[in-house]
Formats: sequence, C-alpha cells, structure tokens
Amino acid sequence: MNSKINSNSVFQDEVSRANQRFYDQIAKKYDEVDRRRGDHIDHTWVDEVFTNIVFILKPSMLRANKPSFMDAASGSGFLAQRAQKFFHKMTLLDISRNMLRRTEVPGTLKVCSDACFILVNESSFDVIGGFATLHHLKSPKIFFQESYIALR
Repeated sequence: MNSKINSNSVFQDEVSRANQRFYDQIAKKYDEVDRRRGDHIDHTWVDEVFTNIVFILKPSMLRANKPSFMDAASGSGFLAQRAQKFFHKMTLLDISRNMLRRTEVPGTLKVCSDACFILVNESSFDVIGGFATLHHLKSPKIFFQESYIALR
C-alpha cells in the first residue's frame, strides 16, 4: 500500500490554521530546527515503551489480527518510524500537509487534520501515540476524548 494523504483538513480555529501554515512553511527545514529526534540521540527507550505496550495489549491485539497505530500530530513521523516494527497498520495524522508529504514511513495512511478532530470510525486503532504533542494542542481534553472514541 502506498502512502496517501487524505486532504480533508478540519481546523479548530484561527490558531490551528496558523499552526498549519507555520508547519507547512518549515517542513523542509524541520529537522534542522528541531534536533530532538536525530540519529545523534539514543531513542531505544521508545522501542522499550512499544515493547511494553505490545506485551500488555497482546491478547486484544491478537484478536485484531493486524494491530494498528496512529501517530497523532505526527510531525516528522519519528514515533511512527519507531512503531512500524510493532504494528501492521500505520496512520499518520498531522495538521500540516507538507509535513505529511516529507515523512517517509512506507505503507502508512496519511491524514491531514487537527489532532482534536480525528476523522475515523469508532474503534479504529489499537494504540494512539504522540511524541512531543500535548503542548501543540489547544484542547488536550478534546484530543483525549477523540482518541478514546477511536481506540478499540
């Protein structure tokens, strides 16, 4: 399955639109600006977190047949890149179309939307994660409510 970008963006308000414009503009230089995710940093702890999640959820994930993961406010796709070792179905959700375009995670569905508006059916994902996400959300409460609905 090739990566596709669903362009049905939903924006919460003018702040969300400003965030979208900002990240669309810096997408090409994002890795230079944000140095928290480069190869110069040991991120094995992220793999350990995913290992623990899979262990805890193993019975329910086995029923799902193809465990699924959504990287909410995916940005550079750092978390999804780490998660692909553990999950068969991957979805990237980000407010910036250009950030989604530059992110290379083979076989993922890419959805352009505000993380407070998760445009999926109920019970669509086994795990929803985000890396350095909460400070970007205008309403973390709405994000968690939307995530709860989207989780199996």
